[in-house]
Amino acid sequence: MIPGAGVEIGAPPALSLARPFPDPSGGTTQVRFSLPEPGRVRFEILDLQGRRVRQAEGQLPGGTHTWGWAGDDSAGLRAGAGVYFVRLVTRWGTRTQRLVRLQ
Repeated sequence: MIPGAGVEIGAPPALSLARPFPDPSGGTTQVRFSLPEPGRVRFEILDLQGRRVRQAEGQLPGGTHTWGWAGDDSAGLRAGAGVYFVRLVTRWGTRTQRLVRLQ
């Protein structure tokens, strides 16, 4: 299960990934996304060099969800300031959005 993923009722017609908010952010960044039906999803936070900083995955129902990234890396350490990419990987495709972290 993806920690911090909230669910809203009603399945949207297509896969989508909204721009992260707030952006830029020095705290938790929220990302809204929609799944057309139940399925496995993987969220990745990538740095500018394409290295995976953080990953979360799980099975979610169809509908609109919100996932929050607190700015930590896979080891639980705070990620540095800079430009990152949020990538949502599903069986329906992959969506990517840019975000900026402040110190």
